[in-house]
Amino acid sequence: MTTKPKISKSRLALEYLESHSEATAKEVVAALSQYEVKLSDVNNAKQKLRATSPKRTSPGPKKRGPKPGKAAKATADIAAKTPKKRGRKPLKKTAVAKSPKAASKAAVAVSGGAYSTIEAGLRFIEATGSIESARELLTLIEQIKKA
Repeated sequence: MTTKPKISKSRLALEYLESHSEATAKEVVAALSQYEVKLSDVNNAKQKLRATSPKRTSPGPKKRGPKPGKAAKATADIAAKTPKKRGRKPLKKTAVAKSPKAASKAAVAVSGGAYSTIEAGLRFIEATGSIESARELLTLIEQIKKA
């Protein structure tokens, strides 16, 4: 008994498609009916051809993102489509009143030294008349700031 080596049906369809590039799948099935080639075998062969064709090979993975020149429009479209956030709004930051120590440190840094700050304090006391009146004036200023 002689046995023929069995040839793959997809391989037969592939070879036929390579030699007859414009043949449809039904034509290939009709031409290879003696080998019992089915439509699925032909479709598999066509898929292999498409995968190895030079048109389909790419240099690397596809680049994602908008095309050049369309970035500004794309971000504007996304911003327009984005729904408003729900929930509680964050509190607005308010200016925090500096403590007297922090204020004196800031004055020292601006004026250039502790000696000039002391001189400014002495001039303030002389302008108000006494230390007690300077203290009363400072407490009044603090109350006004708090209100």
